Amino acid sequence: MDRDAQAYDAVVTARRLPKTTEAEREARSAALDRANLFAIEAPMAIADACAALMGMASDLASRGNVNAVSDVGTAALLAYAGLRGAVLSVRVNLKGVKDEARGAKIRDRVRRLEMDAEKLREEALTAIYLRTNGR
Repeated sequence: MDRDAQAYDAVVTARRLPKTTEAEREARSAALDRANLFAIEAPMAIADACAALMGMASDLASRGNVNAVSDVGTAALLAYAGLRGAVLSVRVNLKGVKDEARGAKIRDRVRRLEMDAEKLREEALTAIYLRTNGR
């Protein structure tokens, strides 16, 4: 949470920079670009952590205690929601990134995370349904 607050402060500070002269506008633009890239780091870390948790859910649902399988499903769904929320924050901050190559790389990573999250969510839910309804 501290990194996210620091990133927000960096964006606000960069937006407050003067923009009267061309040199000031260029410095402000560069500072905003750096701040927006910094602002992407915290939600990307959250998305990665959520994806890792989702990656464990299917195995836990398949092999864990059947009495705890609903808890595993809840964790998978909460991790999915966390990932989707984090990705939304990344997308908002990506709009302010001027470096097209870095922006494209981040957008590709976000798309992969989203696709993987859909697959992992379905795998976990399928494993849960098989454990609870399949017998």
